[in-house]
Amino acid sequence: RNMPGNQRITWDLRRQVPFVRNGGTLNRHETAFVAYVDGDLFPPAAMVSLQRGIFYWLTLGLDVGGSYGTFQVLFRIKQEMARARRSNAFFWGWHIRTGYKFVNVDLTSMNEVLRFQDTSWILTFENTFAYRFGQHRRRAIYLNTEIYADFDMSVENHQTDLYVKPAVLGFETIIGRNWNFFVEAGFAIAVNGWETNGGVLGEGDIFPVGALGFAYRWGGVRTALPSE
Repeated sequence: RNMPGNQRITWDLRRQVPFVRNGGTLNRHETAFVAYVDGDLFPPAAMVSLQRGIFYWLTLGLDVGGSYGTFQVLFRIKQEMARARRSNAFFWGWHIRTGYKFVNVDLTSMNEVLRFQDTSWILTFENTFAYRFGQHRRRAIYLNTEIYADFDMSVENHQTDLYVKPAVLGFETIIGRNWNFFVEAGFAIAVNGWETNGGVLGEGDIFPVGALGFAYRWGGVRTALPSE
């Protein structure tokens, strides 16, 4: 029988239901083009991403995009740590993003305009647990926990901004054969705030984060077939 996601149903251990976000990984030799809105930045950034399934347990990708006053280029690594092999219902993985970020925006605080300017290297580590359900496990809900570090590269003695996302809830579904849709929402804590020309702001503040996007996948047709 045919299975959505460029593959056929088989109980081989390498069988994958392809997710582009945190519900799982892509199949080996499968490629995905992803367009999404990144709510981690302010203002939110319009991003595009190209992802590639290297092994059944490893996906690599490159993300580029930005918005007014922001720009970022990120390299991502997503790895499966464990999953329910027979039912494919549960997934545990980790997700690393690292790369260049530029921000130059004005913030208003107490009727004073503050310039937030930052050229930095960022590093994030994300842990995710997913439950996949529906016919052929085409849909997934997942819970992410993330640590986000922003290392300034433009000014000496500039603090490293740290953020923690205790809980981000996401949903992803396969549409038809080759399309994916996902949405995420949660909150982040600014551990030590962020520096501006008027000093450090937002220390200990809590603010919303999220993402929304679509993906188109191709290739990887034979990755789920049993080994010969």
